[in-house]
Amino acid sequence: MPSRAPLAPAHVATKLAALGERLRARRKALKVSAVDAAEAAGMSRVTLARIERGEPSVTMGAYIGAATAVGLELELVDPRERQRGAGGARGKPLFPARIRLA
Repeated sequence: MPSRAPLAPAHVATKLAALGERLRARRKALKVSAVDAAEAAGMSRVTLARIERGEPSVTMGAYIGAATAVGLELELVDPRERQRGAGGARGKPLFPARIRLA
């Protein structure tokens, strides 16, 4: 019997669920079936369904593939940059960014 994936922390699970919802909404807005989107992303319909549910055990590469298939792009954002733009104080990152991703 395969082992179960470890549970994701609540803040991670929330973000993955939101990402999955966004991908599903985009796919539906484009009127693309799950089968066609999965085929375009090079994955099974079941894997796409798991992504759209925000399951943490799916690889990051699959999430990126699903996003690309529906014309979206994933980007890493330094929360401190967002803070400066919004003028508000947010939670401190666990590890300070040492490399700026452009």
